[in-house]
Parts: sequence; structure tokens; C-alpha cells
Amino acid sequence: MFATIDEIDEGVVSWMTYLFRYGGPQPENPPTWMTRTYEFNVRDILAVLEAHLASDEFDGHFDYVPYEEYDPDCNRVYSNLMSGQWAFNEAV
Repeated sequence: MFATIDEIDEGVVSWMTYLFRYGGPQPENPPTWMTRTYEFNVRDILAVLEAHLASDEFDGHFDYVPYEEYDPDCNRVYSNLMSGQWAFNEAV
């Protein structure tokens, strides 16, 4: 499965791998999860976002200005990042 995932040629942002393990106190006979090393694979989310914004395919399909949307009953509708309060708070 990992080989198949590695063969996917999508995007320009490379994967980063972190190894981690439990570092707290262990009982005399610890469970297996306390002694194993685990692998965590992730992409830099900022680099992914920058790559999306630079893509011609993405052009015109992204709201880059904060906005408010309301339903017919005057309830606020949150549909994506730019419709949320955080975007308003961060905008200058």
C-alpha cells in the first residue's frame, strides 16, 4: 500500500516523515504501544496552500476575501474558511 501511495504524482509539495514513540513512565510489563516507534507522514499545509493558489486550475475557484452569508431566516451560514469569523479577525 505504501508503495502505491508513493507512486502518486500529485502536487509539488513533498512528504515529511516524523518518528515518535511514547516517552512517559512505563509499568513493569508495558503494553506494546508503549514500546513501539510510530511513523507520521504529513505535508506542510502552508506549502500545499501556496501550491494550490499558484495553480492555474485553481484560479477563479477560491474566495480570497472574507464574506458573510445568511440563509432566508437570517442565520449565518459558514461554508468555508473565508465565510468564518476567523477570516474577518485576520483580515487587514
